[in-house]
Amino acid sequence: MSYVKNKVSLIVPFYKAGEYSTQLMESIAFQSLLPDEIIIVDDGMGDGVDDLISAIVRSNLGDRVILLSSIKNLGPAGARNLALSISSSQYVAFLDSDDAWKPDFLSSMFGEAKVKQSPFLISGAEFYSRGELKNILLLPKVLTMNMLLQTCPILVPAVLIDRCRTGDFKFPEVRQEDYALWLDIVNRVGEVHCLNRPLVSIHRRDNSVSSNKLDAALWQWRTLKQLEGVSLTRRVFLFSVYAINAILKRAKRNYTPLFL
Repeated sequence: MSYVKNKVSLIVPFYKAGEYSTQLMESIAFQSLLPDEIIIVDDGMGDGVDDLISAIVRSNLGDRVILLSSIKNLGPAGARNLALSISSSQYVAFLDSDDAWKPDFLSSMFGEAKVKQSPFLISGAEFYSRGELKNILLLPKVLTMNMLLQTCPILVPAVLIDRCRTGDFKFPEVRQEDYALWLDIVNRVGEVHCLNRPLVSIHRRDNSVSSNKLDAALWQWRTLKQLEGVSLTRRVFLFSVYAINAILKRAKRNYTPLFL
């Protein structure tokens, strides 16, 4: 597929998130560089959409917004894939309805991607719980496949992907679909470039999938088990590093992933 050069599409899955509509649209509207198109997928059968539409009108971004509605609940991966299928931009970014970008997120990321010719660029992030800043994610200059198998600090709202360099992609419709996709893209392009600034605010909710640490650990182990040509000893080592990072990211205010 051919893409419109130097254009950016922002993709947002929206699931019963009416209470976050104003925060979402303000986060986008306050960008110093606006996305060329904003594709929002209502995946909640209309729940909260009235609030979303009102927020879109107040943001004065209506001419950039494409609002899609799914006929059934697709989940985050399916909603993002629906938006990806109609997006025509070279660059794509993602935002969840309850998270937020700093005002210079897109301008900083786009400028960095152009300078470094990055197929896959990520930023750091701040993590909040119940409105309180808990910790800050700091990053190395690059992430390799070996590093991502130890721990994955890539966050969906913190990426900018150049599809002219990565080729087409879809989120696998599995648990931790983002991690599976990142591994696929890095397998294609070799490494992830990092902008070591916390340009994204991640708001943890107690009932979110990502907050279930046991499920995440079990999925990590299953992912390592599926690797071909990797010994049991190597898998145990990789999982041990993952477990250490899981502890560090919650214990340290400024967290830089540990890689061995």
